[in-house]
Amino acid sequence: MGDDDHDIYGNTSQDNDLKSKNQDSAGQTDMLSVPTKEQAMKKGENIQAIHTAEQMEKKRRATECLAAWFNEAGIPFNTACLGSFDLMLEAIAQCGLGLHGPSLHELDGLLLNQQVLAINRSIEALKKSWALEECSILVDLNMGYDGRRLLNLAVHCSQGVSFLRSIELPSGKYDEAFTCQLVDSCIEEVGEKNVVQIITNTNSEMVVAKRPNLFWTHCAVSCIGMMLEDIGHIPLIKRTIAKASFGPVVGILRRMANGRSYMGFIYGELENAKREIAFRFENKEEHYLPIWSHIDFRINYYLKKPLHLLGYYLNPLFYYRNINEIEKTEIFRDAFVECTHRMYQDQSMQEKIVNQLMLYRTASESFCAAHAIHAQMTIEPVIWWESHGAAAKELSTMALRILRLTCGSVAYEPSWIAKIHREKPPWVQHKKFKDSMFVTVNKRIQGKAQM
Repeated sequence: MGDDDHDIYGNTSQDNDLKSKNQDSAGQTDMLSVPTKEQAMKKGENIQAIHTAEQMEKKRRATECLAAWFNEAGIPFNTACLGSFDLMLEAIAQCGLGLHGPSLHELDGLLLNQQVLAINRSIEALKKSWALEECSILVDLNMGYDGRRLLNLAVHCSQGVSFLRSIELPSGKYDEAFTCQLVDSCIEEVGEKNVVQIITNTNSEMVVAKRPNLFWTHCAVSCIGMMLEDIGHIPLIKRTIAKASFGPVVGILRRMANGRSYMGFIYGELENAKREIAFRFENKEEHYLPIWSHIDFRINYYLKKPLHLLGYYLNPLFYYRNINEIEKTEIFRDAFVECTHRMYQDQSMQEKIVNQLMLYRTASESFCAAHAIHAQMTIEPVIWWESHGAAAKELSTMALRILRLTCGSVAYEPSWIAKIHREKPPWVQHKKFKDSMFVTVNKRIQGKAQM
């Protein structure tokens, strides 16, 4: 640039040199103008205020750096809500100056292996519950936005959920036999004696044909979603649709999301929802019966299986309130007999359970205490059976096995898994990808449970 040349702002080289000198001298002046603690003490200034201001400036700078990292890496902002995020910040702060982040080799090597071991240790604790209380295998067949078909496998027990793995199925025609092989290998891993049911959003029962003592039940969330879709096709005005669905039926979905997704509630909750819908239509059959027909169709096809029916029967909240109606209906007795024979192969055990049923039906012995009858309306059914089932030990054990079962096939956000598959780097090794997903999903499940 010549003497008369200008930069893009119209400044000459001499102007820029002068500005640079002025900025340097101004910076030196600013640095000199910041008083030391000794100078501040001589002037009588508040050292604590100066120290606080310095700390606030450091925090502001650190927060800006974190925000820049989130944006550059494309990390969802809601991950800042994870408990591990706060633990990371505390650990960094305790290290002080000079901390350098782990290398890529460390992240997908030693550190990833340590995380896998930690998750496996937490699952080992849950495995004790699988053996004591038994469990459900959750099979979620999910179609991603990009057309990928993902099979997600997890295990549910009353103590928590363990994500096992996610498999991307071959593209093209759906291979039901191959899917069933994957589910069957999961049963082997968990142990068939520890499994009561396979709960899924698919319709195949090939696995159960091979293992007749297990139940294959449909996901209640998926079923309710189909109910809402069916109701939405009724040619009525939007206000009527809202009366029929986004109150009673959607309310069940909300309650399931808040922890009432257990087998003892779903059938009774849907029956209550039907009564609520009729009430909202002032019990006019011409208005509520078309809606009932859609709900009943899905219930009969998906949610009127032995476990659903027996869960309703063994939930004192519903049973004693509707005892006359229930005892007149053969399907509940049939469900009791089928579940007893499939869950217990020992004939003497079956006889004990059948004989003890009369104590529950007539509210006799440990079931007859006044507080037991009152408690049936106020406490969870699992706690009720633990507290009042002493006179019917074997029946109580069976009731607890069923009432602790889930009725939904997904206990996590499927979008987590789909996103991980979608963003998988092409160069990553299969095992490292599998381990990374195993850690990520289980960590999020644990964090959600803690929240």
